[in-house]
Amino acid sequence: MSYCVLFVDDEEVMLDALRRQVGKKYEVKTAKGGEEGLRILAVSEEIQVVIADMKMPSMNGLDFLSRVKERSPKVIRMMLTGNVDRKTAEDAVKTAEVFHYLTKPCDTHSLLQAIQMGCDLYDVQKDLSQMSSH
Repeated sequence: MSYCVLFVDDEEVMLDALRRQVGKKYEVKTAKGGEEGLRILAVSEEIQVVIADMKMPSMNGLDFLSRVKERSPKVIRMMLTGNVDRKTAEDAVKTAEVFHYLTKPCDTHSLLQAIQMGCDLYDVQKDLSQMSSH
C-alpha cells in the first residue's frame, strides 16, 4: 500500500523542505494553513497521516488537528513545531489525540520513522475496524 501524508504549515519554504524530505517514500500533499488543510482532507480519502505546525495564523495547529479528529477520526495526527512547551504537547495529546509530537528542525530519519509508525497505526486501526464489522 502506498501512503499519503498531508503537511500543514504557513511557511511555503517549510512545506517544500518537508516534501523533499519524505517525497521519495510517501505521497505528499501540502496545505498552507489549517483552512486549506481541511479542504484537502474533505476531498482526499487517501490521506493516512496529517502533520501540522502549531503556530499558524487564523487557525493554530491544535485547533486544526482537533477538527481533523472530528471530521476524519481515522487519520493519524501529528504535530511538527518549533513551539516546544510542555503544555502545548499535553494539550495536543488530550484535545486532538495527537499520536506524535516532533520538534523543528526535525532530521529526515526521525521524520520518516514517525510517519512510518503513524502508517503502521493507521493499518492496525483499519484491520481492527474490519474485524469488528464481520
